[in-house]
Amino acid sequence: MTQLIKIKKPYVYYAQLAATGAAALLCFYILSVSAAGEERLVKIVLTKPSNLSVVSSEHEKGLSQNKEISGSDRNKPSNKVTATNEKSLQLGVDLPKRLLVSDSEIKWQIRQNGETIHDLEGNHQSVRLPDGLYNVLLQIGKYQQKKQITVKAGQQVQPYFQIKLGRVQISADHPVDWEITGPEKTVYKVKDKQAVNAVLPAGMYQVKAVLPALTQRQTIEVKSGQYFTKHLNVPLGKVNLIAVRDNQPLLQSMKWEVFRLEKKGRHKVGEYYLHSKSINIPPGRYEAVAHHQKQISKRRFLVQEATTNKVVLVME
Repeated sequence: MTQLIKIKKPYVYYAQLAATGAAALLCFYILSVSAAGEERLVKIVLTKPSNLSVVSSEHEKGLSQNKEISGSDRNKPSNKVTATNEKSLQLGVDLPKRLLVSDSEIKWQIRQNGETIHDLEGNHQSVRLPDGLYNVLLQIGKYQQKKQITVKAGQQVQPYFQIKLGRVQISADHPVDWEITGPEKTVYKVKDKQAVNAVLPAGMYQVKAVLPALTQRQTIEVKSGQYFTKHLNVPLGKVNLIAVRDNQPLLQSMKWEVFRLEKKGRHKVGEYYLHSKSINIPPGRYEAVAHHQKQISKRRFLVQEATTNKVVLVME
């Protein structure tokens, strides 16, 4: 009996071992089938026609080109057109606050077929226009720019102005005549002012401060959006011209001629027609000539900076 039991025990052990292996294989099979089902499910969900779009290589290339074109268009200024029932033209311009541009310096002109339709003043303006083609002229100080627009019913047009201007303030020690020559040889003139304050197109300028016997020159650069200031030193001396007779002011019609004496000769500074006249002239040597009827009287004198000189001529 004991021997039988000993013989049977190995068979039982092997039977248990086989059952355990079969169970392990069954579990592995179940897990494999489950994983395969999930994979098929994922593939089915991802390949539903409603979630897919087929793009050919040519179409994809076209989309890429469109993106490039749209990106470049954004960099190019253009007139803004919107659907509206309001006024058909909206005008406005963005300017840096540091330029101190007032509304009175901003002027608009709307023209059609060579005729002026509207003259407007101020930064923000709006008007109602019939359908058609128009020219809009913007002027800010000495700066000008023109745009052509098309007006259609139910649309509002807002022209874009790319502004390139700056403000200049130039001063001198005394009132002078100013000449400002721009990049396109445009000349702006201001008479008998001690200072000039103006809005100018961006660029290089030649500035002249002109006196009868002296011209000061200066080259300046006007940068877009910048406020430029410059002071020119103009040294002057004061001369009082007085004509007398019998120790009394002449009080009669006469003529003064003032000449600047230089190595190359003498150059006329000016003519004056009162018996008493005050003038400001640069330092140097001069000659005054007084004419009364048939009488002529002369005198040479020296002018130094910041001095007052009295020139008295006796008319016998």
